[in-house]
Amino acid sequence: MVSAATVNGDGLRVTGGTATINNPSGTQTLFTFNGRFGIEVTGLGGVSVVGTPGAPVPSANGTVLTTFNSNEGIFIQQTAGGGAARALSDINGLVSWGNTNRDARFRGGSRVRVRNSVFGAGAEGIRIDTGGGSANAADNNDISGIDLGIGSNYGKNYIQMSNGILGFHLNVGICFVLAGVQPAQNLNATGNFLTTAGNPGTQLDCSTAGGTVFSSTNCNANSRVSFGNATPNSEASLAAVERADRAMLESVLAVDARGFYDQVAADQDARRICGLSPIHALLRVLPAAPGRLLQYRQWPDPEGAVTFCAVGFP
Repeated sequence: MVSAATVNGDGLRVTGGTATINNPSGTQTLFTFNGRFGIEVTGLGGVSVVGTPGAPVPSANGTVLTTFNSNEGIFIQQTAGGGAARALSDINGLVSWGNTNRDARFRGGSRVRVRNSVFGAGAEGIRIDTGGGSANAADNNDISGIDLGIGSNYGKNYIQMSNGILGFHLNVGICFVLAGVQPAQNLNATGNFLTTAGNPGTQLDCSTAGGTVFSSTNCNANSRVSFGNATPNSEASLAAVERADRAMLESVLAVDARGFYDQVAADQDARRICGLSPIHALLRVLPAAPGRLLQYRQWPDPEGAVTFCAVGFP
């Protein structure tokens, strides 16, 4: 076994040129329990990985692993706008497993190709987000160089597993966090292993089987889906959330348990209402006397927002 582990750093950091890890069989190459990333790629650098996932697939077995690191298993943030000078990070057969934040993070402006790899058991599978520099700049939000699979060359990556299967992500398989001011883009992610709606959901091999892959307007809060969108907050998005919150609160103030539940169900709990069950139960037992909204507030941060209120009942 070849193992790289550091308390406060990376297992491998590449800032220029291309680091090659070629281990399709034999002694295990392991980047594990690092204080930051298993593998970090920045600048114009790149990494070439050739490995083989081990049985059973998916699992934490394989010949090249990034496992149980404090940030991401593999993190790639190349210089946005670097064009052909950016080395291609070509990843084939990597197992990235159980990393604290997420198993992989690929930032806008990077050149990455991923095939036959396993991303499992981290809170989140793969995050694709805005690169360094100006958050709204087109180059920093460009995902055209990120290739997780195309029609002529399927990805065959395990990205989200059904609940109860090894590697299940409590949050999402792929999370997008890109600037809302930029035009919509298509991510190349054809022919991967993802899941249908529901809990536990059905495992899909999208290279061979039909089915509907489930998505969400959120990336966290137990979203348990294949794709999520955590586009940063804006005045417009926060205003939309407030309108939806206040419409829902009208049912709370009217002590209308059914109306409250229907409001939450209408958008499939996209706002992740905390305390849904106890609020519903409370409204069922309160006397039919209207309540009063005392305060409503929002607390946004770069990756989400919390809204909260105080309601009084006679």
